[in-house]
Amino acid sequence: MNGADLDIAWDPAKAQTNLAKHGVSFAQAASVLLDPLALTVFDTSHSQDEERWFTLGL
Repeated sequence: MNGADLDIAWDPAKAQTNLAKHGVSFAQAASVLLDPLALTVFDTSHSQDEERWFTLGL
């Protein structure tokens, strides 16, 4: 997968809140999706109301 295959969008207000709260922009966080060594795992602890996954990258 390369960057041309991704179409990532987010709410600008939520992005600003996340940056202030966690010190990480959504653009930085989205870069993990391009990591060929990333690991994506189903999040059983937070999937009661909707399916959630988390991705860990290097």
